[in-house]
Amino acid sequence: MDKKKPDLSEEQALLLEHDGIMVMAEDIRQYVYCKRILYFRHVMGIWPIKTYKMERGEEIHEQKARKRGVDIQGAIETYHNIWLQSVKLGYGALLDAFEFTGSEIYPVEIKSGHGPGEPDNRDLEHHKYQFIAQALLLEEAFDMLVSRARVRYVDAGVDYFVPITFDDRQMLLKLLKDIRETIRLEIFPEPTIHAGKCVDCEFWGYCLHA
Repeated sequence: MDKKKPDLSEEQALLLEHDGIMVMAEDIRQYVYCKRILYFRHVMGIWPIKTYKMERGEEIHEQKARKRGVDIQGAIETYHNIWLQSVKLGYGALLDAFEFTGSEIYPVEIKSGHGPGEPDNRDLEHHKYQFIAQALLLEEAFDMLVSRARVRYVDAGVDYFVPITFDDRQMLLKLLKDIRETIRLEIFPEPTIHAGKCVDCEFWGYCLHA
């Protein structure tokens, strides 16, 4: 007599749908910036020495973003350094912060650099999808619609909101599917068409000889 196959928990079933692959919002950002970064990290397991730009970004986060606890200013509550993960969506993120106004909730991301228009950052689409990923995690965790994200570029003193649309959400889900396919099938992506992104890239040597 055949043994009865054990029932899967909802969490196990969802993980199977994601090919057992859980990623980070940071992986989504990197994939939009340059697909090969994801490949080198998650398929080849390469984690090279950090570049100056990376160290600068981490320094900014330690000084400006990695606060702890809750700040309350008027009606706005700011929760710092929050980890969120969704088995349903198949990824997680460490948020610099999120803000709750009583009627609205949105992620807050702190970045080095000068923001939109900065030559080596192009149009910062890769940052945008990191915000969108964080927004969807907040939506699931708090059962509230998140229609925008707040971003601060500390080098320029720029602070503004980025709207999040239905099309943005659909594109994020497509990106997650492509990311898992890249990892599962070990697909080696084409390099970025923007040569400026290769400057100071920690994977330049590996990419050049690929």
